[in-house]
Amino acid sequence: MIDDIVNANGKAFTLMINFLQKWNKKINLTSISGTKEILTKHIHDSLSISKYIDESEVLDLGTGAGFPGIPLAIAHPDKRFTLLDSNKKKINYLEHLIIELGLSNISLVHSRIEDLSKKYKFKIVVCRAFGTLENIYKNSCENVDSDGKMILMKGKKPIAELAQLPKSLNIMVDKLEIGGLNAERHVIIIKGFG
Repeated sequence: MIDDIVNANGKAFTLMINFLQKWNKKINLTSISGTKEILTKHIHDSLSISKYIDESEVLDLGTGAGFPGIPLAIAHPDKRFTLLDSNKKKINYLEHLIIELGLSNISLVHSRIEDLSKKYKFKIVVCRAFGTLENIYKNSCENVDSDGKMILMKGKKPIAELAQLPKSLNIMVDKLEIGGLNAERHVIIIKGFG
């Protein structure tokens, strides 16, 4: 499935990689800079949760250089994505990248999640490499619709972190398969916000 998405949008992903490499020389966006590494460790990794994006109004929490939000927005042009980050330089980079890619389904917000008004509700909150599950949940649960969900990406299965979440939540853990990535990856899906 990931390869199908990449092949169908090859031009956009090539442009994205080149743009990231160019800007990464100016500002520190990511320590991963090789073309193959960016494709595997950022784009393929981001797209590994694509099958769970079944609603519009998606918040990418702590998007950084646009992961997983930009690849998911390319894969799902019919969905609306809000990319949130507290680093103004990264938001500036993303503004230019969105124009370069011609994406019209993305909004950018320069803020910390703690400062984002709780009146903003999303059907899905995605997060990759932001913090502990408990931290992410506490800081963003009020921004999830009552029938919405969180899709949180982790490396190894975070057993200790899972135990810290409220018992009232509906939690599912899936192992992610990412070709070319020699690392353990998991997705944690949290529901039960009503």
